[in-house]
Amino acid sequence: MLSILPKYPKHKTTLVLGFPTTRAPKDRELITKNRKSQTSIELLAFFSVAVLIFSITYTIIFEKTQEAYDSKSGSEAARIGGTIASEIDTAVSEGDGYSKNITLPGDIFGAKYNVSMEPGYVFVRWREKNAVLPTIANVTGNFTSGNNYIKNKGGVIFAN
Repeated sequence: MLSILPKYPKHKTTLVLGFPTTRAPKDRELITKNRKSQTSIELLAFFSVAVLIFSITYTIIFEKTQEAYDSKSGSEAARIGGTIASEIDTAVSEGDGYSKNITLPGDIFGAKYNVSMEPGYVFVRWREKNAVLPTIANVTGNFTSGNNYIKNKGGVIFAN
């Protein structure tokens, strides 16, 4: 016998927001694909935000580390300059005949440095930075990293 009723694909009745609805099997495939796409986009967004947060955190940590390094190297340069200025002042106050060997470090946290003298000042220069310390006398000669000799001969201060 011939059936007069049209053949429809089997639909399942489901509840969506509390209302009965029917969906064809193709609708279910589309929903599954949409969910997979949404999950992929959410995962991509999550990793993008995570990379952004990591980058900002890394930049802040790097800047703070650089500030700490600059502070420590500045303190070390000031200590070196202070040692030299103190020895010069001691040589002046002790008078004629004073002499002493002093040893200066080879570098400032891996950076080479040089010491120069100008009337009344000791300059310690490293990585385009300066530490300046006052002293009460002019010095003939220069200080270098390593061993140095300072003496007062007739009221004139000599280095090396």
